[in-house]
Amino acid sequence: MDKQVPIILPYIPIFCNSVRTIYNPVHTKFNIMLRNITLSADEELIALARKKAGAAQSTLNAEFRHWLVAYTRAQDDAAVSRFRDVMQQLGGADAGRSFSRDEMNER
Repeated sequence: MDKQVPIILPYIPIFCNSVRTIYNPVHTKFNIMLRNITLSADEELIALARKKAGAAQSTLNAEFRHWLVAYTRAQDDAAVSRFRDVMQQLGGADAGRSFSRDEMNER
């Protein structure tokens, strides 16, 4: 059996099997279940994509996983940016004095 080496991305395994044991950056062992999905695209486009992935010593599945990670991170970056904009518009709140720990924990 060939040894498979994942591309290093935090918590993202790059394997073709459906279940893999991987380790996060602090070496905690956990299993990831990969889901199969079906996509539709032009046959010629798929052939070109496979050829390009092969030239990069990769697979179309691995390249799609990379794209999916980048796509979801871009969504998160946009949300963080919107949140920061809103917080900047709101400015700071000044209660007029400091509160003790007991006062802050009162319910």
